[in-house]
Amino acid sequence: MKRLISMYLYRFVRSISIWVCLSFSFMIVLLPSLSRFIITTPDSTPFSAAESLLSAASSGFPMMLCGIGLAIFFHADEKNGYIKNIMPLLSSPAALIGARLVISAVMALAMYLLIYVQLVLVSLLIFRGYISFTAAQFGAFWVAFLLTAAFLSLITLLTILSRGTSLPIVCDVICCTGLISLLCILINMLINRFTPFHEFNLSQYIASGCLLALEDTGTHLREIIVAVCYLLVTSAAGILTLRHRDTR
Repeated sequence: MKRLISMYLYRFVRSISIWVCLSFSFMIVLLPSLSRFIITTPDSTPFSAAESLLSAASSGFPMMLCGIGLAIFFHADEKNGYIKNIMPLLSSPAALIGARLVISAVMALAMYLLIYVQLVLVSLLIFRGYISFTAAQFGAFWVAFLLTAAFLSLITLLTILSRGTSLPIVCDVICCTGLISLLCILINMLINRFTPFHEFNLSQYIASGCLLALEDTGTHLREIIVAVCYLLVTSAAGILTLRHRDTR
């Protein structure tokens, strides 16, 4: 598995799709920063890089960019016949799924760190604001990272199931832009009407929904449980899919 992770990292740093998606992170920083600079007055709240990072994360756009980049990146395995060459050499499909989860986490961390570095520069050079995290903001950031990695595990699974990029990218865009909330509202209405769970809210149990509603208050226990469940279920489904698929 270590060699597989090393090979993925080698491809990761040389992948055009990954760098294109990471490069779009400057738009997540530039546009809000310019808007704030234009409307800033002496009485405005001081600029905080950590607060802006959490705001960017909860917008869903960093997660969407990560999902698009990884869908294209992992599809290259199928397109170039990489899976057929490597699967016979692995003792279990779990090694491939584990390596992909590691790369997904690396992608999410790289995206958020890149955004934070840009926000720090904006804070120091333009706003003279704060760059440090409070304890609550630091905890919320790691919850956002965990939710993003969990959602990317779903994108990885959809890439395996579809053997293409269309399904994972469409799912990525629908979830990260909040369009899935329309489906959640319909399901919530049906559950509230025909079951005793009158306060049920499906979006609270979806990784993208949890991230879009994330705040730097509370213990975030529900969000952590949702993320862990995503990782476990998608990993198990990916392993079963590869185990019953002819990759020879």
